[in-house]
Amino acid sequence: MVAKLFSGACERNRAPILEVVKKHLLPGRKAKVLEVAAGSGQHAAYLGRHLASDGRVERWYPTDLGMSEEKRASIAAWVEEEGEGEGAGVVAEAVELDTRGEGWAEEWASRGITDMFVANLTHISPFEATKGLMAGAGKILPPGGSIFVYGPFKVDHRHTSDSNAAFDQSLQSRDKAWGYRDVSEIRSQAGKIL
Repeated sequence: MVAKLFSGACERNRAPILEVVKKHLLPGRKAKVLEVAAGSGQHAAYLGRHLASDGRVERWYPTDLGMSEEKRASIAAWVEEEGEGEGAGVVAEAVELDTRGEGWAEEWASRGITDMFVANLTHISPFEATKGLMAGAGKILPPGGSIFVYGPFKVDHRHTSDSNAAFDQSLQSRDKAWGYRDVSEIRSQAGKIL
């Protein structure tokens, strides 16, 4: 049996995330969703299955930077565990994706991507990854397409809790390029693609 990577935050937040995404991906849409920073694969498996069961999603493409065999196996194991019943087979095999690079969006545009999902990328990567993500989304997404960005953020350049401040400090101690972004920074980058 393959050891699955696990994120407690993903497990706790997946149902509320699903409800928000459902409000934007209507039944029968048959979306093709590019997931950036799939990590353990828990979101891909859970969201892919639940959104496919009523035709909201036709295909879910999980990607990650540094797609190791361990990550790929974890994603596949979560998909297999979650994949029983309606929506089985909707999640594609996980592949490498670095949003900091030039030209990554062109490859994905040819696949007819209609929407994007990203969780926990903006704070656990250099800001160049977020800039590249938004620039690529502007090239990929059709009119009416959505990019769902989930994660912890600062609001008005302040942390929303003491635990967020502590985690942000921990991230920056590991890599000075990492850390919580202010919602205004994310909106500014997203505004460049609208």
